[in-house]
Amino acid sequence: MKEKATQQKSPSFYRFITEYSLLPSFMHYYKILVAALFIGVISFGIIRQSFLLYDNVVQVAQFKKERVVLVKELAYWQQQSEAYPNHRDILVRVGALQYQLGDNGSAQLSIAKALQLDPNFIPAQQLAERIKQQE
Repeated sequence: MKEKATQQKSPSFYRFITEYSLLPSFMHYYKILVAALFIGVISFGIIRQSFLLYDNVVQVAQFKKERVVLVKELAYWQQQSEAYPNHRDILVRVGALQYQLGDNGSAQLSIAKALQLDPNFIPAQQLAERIKQQE
């Protein structure tokens, strides 16, 4: 019986030894979090630019439609100015349409004709001033 008393029992608690510390584990999740944030910011930027591009495409289409309307109107008023060459209102309208389309040289000629017919015609004077300011 004495032998049993001399045998030592092993301790009842165990030490837990971790293979990795907490810092490398946290750094792994931190890298994933930073990568996800970066991807999110880039995705947001791409989506935002897509909406801006769509708005620009819509505006260009609208400007093209307006330009087609202006060109048709200019053709009509040019026919009228050929039929009535000494009508100052028609000449000013032709000059205004040419100015809106960006043809300042032709607009100046049309306004000059209108001012030859009536030098005191205020709309022609105003349009001539606007064309001179743009130059």
